[in-house]
Amino acid sequence: MQPLLHIDNLDIQFHTQEGIHHAVRGLSLRLGEGETLGLVGESGSGKSVSALAVMRLIPNPPGKILRGSISFNGRDLLTLPMEEVRRIRGNEIAMIFQEPMTSLNPIHTCGDQIMEPLILHQGLSKKAAQERALELLTMVGIPNPRQGLREYPHQLSGGMRQRVMIAMALSCKPKLLIADEPTTALDVTIQAQILELMKELRRETGSSIIFITHDLGVIGELCSRVAVMYAGQVVEVSPVDRLFNAPLHPYSEGLLFSIPDIGKPKDRLFAIDGTVPNPFDMPPGCAFSPRCKYVQPRCREQVPPLREAENERFVRCFMRQL
Repeated sequence: MQPLLHIDNLDIQFHTQEGIHHAVRGLSLRLGEGETLGLVGESGSGKSVSALAVMRLIPNPPGKILRGSISFNGRDLLTLPMEEVRRIRGNEIAMIFQEPMTSLNPIHTCGDQIMEPLILHQGLSKKAAQERALELLTMVGIPNPRQGLREYPHQLSGGMRQRVMIAMALSCKPKLLIADEPTTALDVTIQAQILELMKELRRETGSSIIFITHDLGVIGELCSRVAVMYAGQVVEVSPVDRLFNAPLHPYSEGLLFSIPDIGKPKDRLFAIDGTVPNPFDMPPGCAFSPRCKYVQPRCREQVPPLREAENERFVRCFMRQL
């Protein structure tokens, strides 16, 4: 069966004053219809840049997509005319951005911002769009949705603004929803509410979801499959339960060990040795080799390919490959 989204060998770089930054290197991912895929990794690993590439929102300059393809519903988004991409963006593919206060327009009401894609993409009248916006605000749990239509972003709390962002993203019933760390800036109570809301909406709409986060706890709560990114590359792809039970890549193992266990308090939390490599001075061979406790001589010389190690599990590590 053809996947809804197929990213193949995607390379993205940015030209900066410090030099050329290869933000994404050889990214390949598949997402099926109705599936929820988690994209996890430290800050700077290329998660958000990958999402922006799917939306065709990489600023050029300084960014540039060097090679690769992004096939959505059988169409390569990177070769489509921008006019066609604009018809897809916000309609068939929608994105919930990380910080709603900077993503929502401060001079327009929340209602107007939800209505805009409905009028633009769905061809609804202003009255029909307003009724749909009211329905969406009710769906995402805004306490007084009719008042919410008239309010500006600064009049809402962080959790309510994020719900408005989710309503905007879901307005046209997209086939693919990209959520870029939508719970990072929220307290744990609101975070739990947003995650529960995402699960409910997935059941109701059947949309495929890419959920970007650095929190493996969130991945375990929401996703069926997970892709782990490090230094611009996917280092492991696995069903969530199998990753949690037996991670294949040393970096995935380190991420799991660093999660505090409330039932087994320790004097000191586990931390992965070393730091993320300088993007302008990447080590030869495997990018994780300077921090890896299993490093072998060839790891410092050769870049391991992403290969299948078990059924439905892929890893970029010589130690785990047959």
